[in-house]
Amino acid sequence: MNLLRRLSFVALALLPSVANAQVPSYSVERFCRQGAQTGGAFSHFIYGACLDQERAALRDLVARWPQIPRETRLFCDRAAGGGLGSYFILQACIDQEESAAAANRRRPPITPPALPPEQPLRQTPQLSLDLPAMVPFAREPARLIDLARTADTACRSSQQDDVEVQVTCQLRDLVVAVIGMYGWCFGRRGQAQSDMRWHRCQDDSFQ
Repeated sequence: MNLLRRLSFVALALLPSVANAQVPSYSVERFCRQGAQTGGAFSHFIYGACLDQERAALRDLVARWPQIPRETRLFCDRAAGGGLGSYFILQACIDQEESAAAANRRRPPITPPALPPEQPLRQTPQLSLDLPAMVPFAREPARLIDLARTADTACRSSQQDDVEVQVTCQLRDLVVAVIGMYGWCFGRRGQAQSDMRWHRCQDDSFQ
């Protein structure tokens, strides 16, 4: 038994030279001895099974090594060579990487979802006040006052972040300014809000 074990060690040591030093060199005897002592006492059965497993893995790796991609060899050597190193772990890593690479080649490309069509921009109402056309307001104020009231109601009752509402509020302010240009005021000092009306501006009027 001791003779067979020694011959196994010699054969295992010679195999890396057959691979022209391409396969990394691991201290598998120490690796297997450490594994055989995991339970607190040395197990000859575990040690021998580990050597057989390492030997079979090394033979397989020697035959496959030239065809294994360089990045896979480097990655798996780092994964299996930590500590003492294991050819069985190296083989398992390479098998896993090759299987994953084949699966990745079959994966369909990932394409982003189609974006929803762009919504057309809401048309902002055009503010166009023809001041010369408002000259008759001095004789007939009701039209602009009604416009100011309508715009004010819409401005107060809607969300202020809406573009159309903002434009409506600007229209109200502009119409009120035009009304004031012709000497009309809204409310008097000391009046409640509900009592305020449009009237010809006087000393007690809000200007």
